[in-house]
Amino acid sequence: MSVLELPVNSDSASYTFKVDIEGSTYGFELAYNSRSDRWSMTILNVDGNIILAGISLLANRDLIGRFRNLDLPPGRFVCQDTQGENLSPGRDDLGGRVKLLYVESGT
Repeated sequence: MSVLELPVNSDSASYTFKVDIEGSTYGFELAYNSRSDRWSMTILNVDGNIILAGISLLANRDLIGRFRNLDLPPGRFVCQDTQGENLSPGRDDLGGRVKLLYVESGT
């Protein structure tokens, strides 16, 4: 199984980055909402156009599985609680206790 750990952290309450996934470059915007105590993710194409916005980062779930969009990466995004407690990331947990992983298609 080929798994890619995305470069997330909790240093800032919102930030962007780009990652090459299965032969294509995608942009990501991550933002923390203090009111809901939840991180969300937006996925953008190489031109900066939004493919999917407002995805809540919830632990141990396929984050994009319910969306059918040919522009999305073909695999799965999963937030993994490294302590095995199945807790979604709080303000200071991304990149530490909770990792954002991409599981390639076909695995």
